[in-house]
Amino acid sequence: MDRIRRRRITEVGDGPIEVIADRDRPHGNSDDRDRVVRLLKGLTEKERRVVVLRHYFDLSEARVAEELGIARGTVKSTLSRALSKLRVAVDDLQHSHPLS
Repeated sequence: MDRIRRRRITEVGDGPIEVIADRDRPHGNSDDRDRVVRLLKGLTEKERRVVVLRHYFDLSEARVAEELGIARGTVKSTLSRALSKLRVAVDDLQHSHPLS
């Protein structure tokens, strides 16, 4: 099972963002998927990979570091920077398209 999961993580991590957003989930809709894709496109490739592996696949920082071949500290700093960018992007999105 771990071998299968490792293969899938690598494939998704290297694939287009749309592949990640289109995975079957019991919640969400196409508008949510579109927003996620747009937000993730605002990140660098490395930031996207760290965010997806850490939060979408729920991997530990150590496991993300192992998967990407980077130091754990790099995972932490990259994730922090990416989440800051995403917070700003979400705020901008909410201010430009307020919910009715």
